[in-house]
Amino acid sequence: MLRRTKSNSFYGGVRMSMSQDRLAHLWRVRTEGVAPLWRQCATHIETLIRDGTLKPGEALPAHTELARRTGVGASTLQKALVWLTTENLLVRHRRRGTFVAKNPKGGRTAWVAVVTRAMFDPALSQWDLLCARALVETLTDAGQSFRFYHNAYLPDKPDAFQQELDPRLSEDVASGRVAGVLVIGAIPTNHPEFREQLKSARVPMVETSERGTATPYVVTFDRCAFVRAAVQRAARRGCRRLALIETPGFVADGHDRLAETFEAAVSEQGVAAAKDWLRRIAWPPGAAKGAAAFQSLWQDGASRPDAIVVTDEYVAQGVAQAAQAMDVDVPADVYLIAQVNRGTGISYPVPVDTIEFDPLELIRGAWNMLRERMRGQVVNRRLVRIGPCLPEGEVTRPTSAGQPAVEEVAT
Repeated sequence: MLRRTKSNSFYGGVRMSMSQDRLAHLWRVRTEGVAPLWRQCATHIETLIRDGTLKPGEALPAHTELARRTGVGASTLQKALVWLTTENLLVRHRRRGTFVAKNPKGGRTAWVAVVTRAMFDPALSQWDLLCARALVETLTDAGQSFRFYHNAYLPDKPDAFQQELDPRLSEDVASGRVAGVLVIGAIPTNHPEFREQLKSARVPMVETSERGTATPYVVTFDRCAFVRAAVQRAARRGCRRLALIETPGFVADGHDRLAETFEAAVSEQGVAAAKDWLRRIAWPPGAAKGAAAFQSLWQDGASRPDAIVVTDEYVAQGVAQAAQAMDVDVPADVYLIAQVNRGTGISYPVPVDTIEFDPLELIRGAWNMLRERMRGQVVNRRLVRIGPCLPEGEVTRPTSAGQPAVEEVAT
């Protein structure tokens, strides 16, 4: 229970019993960083203040009890509390204890590092910009400070994966000012040097691509769910020969997850994959590659598909442009269905059916997982796949109408 002293001041001496302390499971510091332990402890408490878990004017437990709960020594805790006090995040009163400041702004901030593509990277897409906008909205609403770290694109290197991580990230992590890392997209982590640099950071981290291997904590789109839904929709329209144009990133250990999902879905619906049905787009995808893929699928009249599933909106734009240029009647001759990201506003010259993913849901899911890790909470579900936004009655797993299906995968 909470008991308040007779003091009428803002810092009125709130005292919390151990059995009723709502923060009991949040205090313990995760000692996994390279920064000094006192700085990690200070950053942890600062995070609790800035995300609103600790309220302005709220009393911290007594010094010895707080040291026990955080799992650090008394002298280490003392350094952390002194630093937080000088940063105007805490107020200490003799005989009454330590309290969160009335206006805990502080002179410096523990922030979330957001790793993304460089703004001048030619592979930058509308999806990256949508994610950046969603990040700003989500983290601002949460009261969490953040900084972008753009991986540097190297135009003199022919390999699109030859990029370098922003050197400021290592420096800021070493200084103890980074509370967590969000890696948006696969490009920053699919290069071995990136992976090692991010692994060595030793701070809570979450990625948004299953291609990344810097951390097992991943929140990503379930593109296989899109493939299943697209095949079901095509079959309901009476299409009998289906083809797939897929973008890279789902081939692992010799298994192409999208292609395997497509074949299984085709079999379940009692339809067939058209002869020579698969086109795999090399990185980076784009309209020109989509046009070439369509032309190759359409050149043999005997084996032409009557439906094409496309896993990228810009590749689908190229497919649509090629169909128009070749005077193909869409959807009478071929039904086109594409994965798109909500908010891109992309348009097609011929009718293209679409199934949306919502970047805002992806970012919110990634931030919720990272926040749990930053607080030291146990995250039992390390891989979360967010499905497409489907109308009621057209779902690949139970979900609310118009909302993304979420599949949590235990590890």
